Amino acid sequence: MYLLVCATKQEMEPIPSSLKTKGMAEFLVAGVGPTETALRLTKFLAQTPKTYSGIINFGIAGAYFSGGAQVLDICLAKQEVFGDFGVTSGDDILPFEKDRIDQEILCQMDNELLERSFDILEMHNLEALCGNFVTVNTVTGTRDRGQSLQKRFDALCENMEGAAVARVCAEFNLPCLEIRCVSNLVDERDIANWKLIEAMQKAADYAALLTRALSSRS
Repeated sequence: MYLLVCATKQEMEPIPSSLKTKGMAEFLVAGVGPTETALRLTKFLAQTPKTYSGIINFGIAGAYFSGGAQVLDICLAKQEVFGDFGVTSGDDILPFEKDRIDQEILCQMDNELLERSFDILEMHNLEALCGNFVTVNTVTGTRDRGQSLQKRFDALCENMEGAAVARVCAEFNLPCLEIRCVSNLVDERDIANWKLIEAMQKAADYAALLTRALSSRS
C-alpha cells in the first residue's frame, strides 16, 4: 500500500476513492509549505501502525523558463532541494557557509521507484520530464528570482512541499516518488495565466495511474 500525499484538498479531490477501497493507497492532505507538511506527515507516520511500500507526493508546480518544462507538462523529481534556505540578496539566495550549518538541503528520490514509474508511463505511451525540483517557502513572483534558482540548482520547477516530504521519508526509511504537473511558468506574478484546475487534474491522474501499476507489481 502507498501513501498519497499532497498539499491541499483541491489537489486530492480528483484522486479516485477506489484506490483506498482496493487497498492500494491511503491519502494525506499535508498542508501548504515545508513546515506544515513535515509536521503533519511526521505525526501521521509516527501514529500509524501500517508499513507503506512508499510515499507518492503529487500536486502542481511552477516551471522555470530555462528549465525545459512547459505548462501542463508532467515532471518527476530526481532530487529535491530546500531552495531558499540561506541569505537573500536581491533576487539571489546565497547558501549558508557549510562549516556553520550542519544539515543537508538536498534530498534524493528513490531511484528504483523512479525507474519503475518511467517504465509504467512508457507502457501507457505517456511522457514525463525528470529533473531537480526546488522547494521554496514563498512562491517566486519574478522571473529574475526564478532564473536565479533555476541556474543554481539546474532545476525544472518549484513547489512548496517536496523537499519536506522527501526529508521525512528519508528519516522513516520510506521510498519517495514526487509527481508534479506544471500549472504556470515562474514569471512576474499573474494568476490569470495559470492553469490550476487542469494541472491538479492531470497530476492526480498520473498519481492514480502510477499507484495502481506500482501496487500490482509490488
